[in-house]
Formats: sequence, structure tokens, C-alpha cells
Amino acid sequence: MQFFEVPDLLSGLFIFTLSIGVAVAGGYIIRLRVHYSILQEDHEVAGYLYSMVSVVYAVLLGFITVVVWQQHRDTQNYVQQEAVRVSNLLRDAQVFPDPVRKDLREKLVEYGKAVVNDEWNTMAKRRPSRIASQAYEKIWETVYKIQPETEREKAFYKESITRLNELGGIRRSRLSSCQSRIPSLLWVLLIGGAVISVAFTYLFGTKNKWSHVLAAGSIAGLIGFTLFLILALSCPFSGSLRISPDPLASVLQVWEHSP
Repeated sequence: MQFFEVPDLLSGLFIFTLSIGVAVAGGYIIRLRVHYSILQEDHEVAGYLYSMVSVVYAVLLGFITVVVWQQHRDTQNYVQQEAVRVSNLLRDAQVFPDPVRKDLREKLVEYGKAVVNDEWNTMAKRRPSRIASQAYEKIWETVYKIQPETEREKAFYKESITRLNELGGIRRSRLSSCQSRIPSLLWVLLIGGAVISVAFTYLFGTKNKWSHVLAAGSIAGLIGFTLFLILALSCPFSGSLRISPDPLASVLQVWEHSP
């Protein structure tokens, strides 16, 4: 269940403001209907229950935030590794004679361009690029045609096969990262826990009505911002925290115009 396909800063501001607004409105309504002296009578029980609920929810929220952040970093690492493999393959291709060298180099650059210019856009929609997939297959078609003759060419050919297989594995990992989602039941638990945590703050009574209301709003705003952060990190190729294709684009910039 994705509430925002593109979790940008406006989405985050909306979630943050909505969380505070709903919490403040709810607290204000409660204080209008219930006198603070009535709420103070149950402070001991409410405090015990709130401590249990807040600890459980804080652990859950912190754990999920760490998990999605680690997944986001892993995806960044896949992008870096993919750029390294393409660069290595371009360098290894230099050992082969023309026209194989030229053909292999063109296919590698074509693949890199397809990933940067097309697949990055399709990954924002959580799907792979048909153009990039075809470009990757064309690299293999070119490699199949290579007939290494010298020992030097055979050594580089073997290494190129290994790196091309690694490139395919890294690409699959990157695509898997863009397609992964936080389960709907987990979102229900996160949002339900947020509602319960904020609702428990209404059970405490203070003489100053606005200090009570603002405290509830502050807690709701913090939770709302954390939920937005989880949402943004779970969409690695879209929104305000999207991963950039710059590592691969830099490799193409170097090799595309090199002699």
C-alpha cells in the first residue's frame, strides 16, 4: 500500500502538517469536553499504559527505519558496483582487435545510456526497462562472437565473461530493490500505532489546555515525519531521496568520447 508514488518534499510537508493538525484538533476537542481534573484522576494508570505502548511503538518505528535505510544504502551500492563493472568491461575490451573491440565498446555504452536515460525513469514506476534489457542482451551477443587467439586475449576474455555475469547479477539486484514494497499490513501497524500513541496523550490532564494540545501535536509531528522518511527511503528511485545515476553517467562521459 503506497500512499504516495512519488514521496517528494511536498508530500513530506503534507504528512507532517496533517499529523500535527489532526492531533491538535483531537486534543482541543477532548479538552473542551473533559475537564483536566477528571483526566488527572487516572494519571497513574494512563502513565503505565502509555509507557508500554510508546516503548513498543518506538522499537517498531526505529527498527523499520533502520531496515529501509540499510536497503536504500544497499541499492546505492548496487549502482556503484554496476558502474564499476561497466568501466572494467570497457577497459578489458581494449585488448581485443577491431572490429570486435569497437562493437563491444559501442554495446556497453549503449547499455549504459539505456540505463541512465530510460531505465531510471521506469524504475521510478517500479518496473524494468525493455530497452535496457535488450541492450544487455546485445552485449552478450557481441561477446559470443569473440574468438580469442593469443593467451593474453583468452585471459581477458575469461575475465570479461566473469564481469559480465556479475553485471547481470548486480542489475537484477538493483531492479529487485526498485520493485520491493513495504507490506500493507506493516503500514496498517505503523499508522495504527501512531494513532494509538497520540491518542494516549489525551488521557493526561494539565491546567494549561494549550500546553497539552501542543505536546500531542509535537509527538504526532515527529511520528508523521518518521513515517514519511520510511516511505521516502522505500522508494529508492523516486521522490526527494531518489538515488542518482551519476556513477554510471560519469563512466559513460569518460569512455564515450575517449579515442
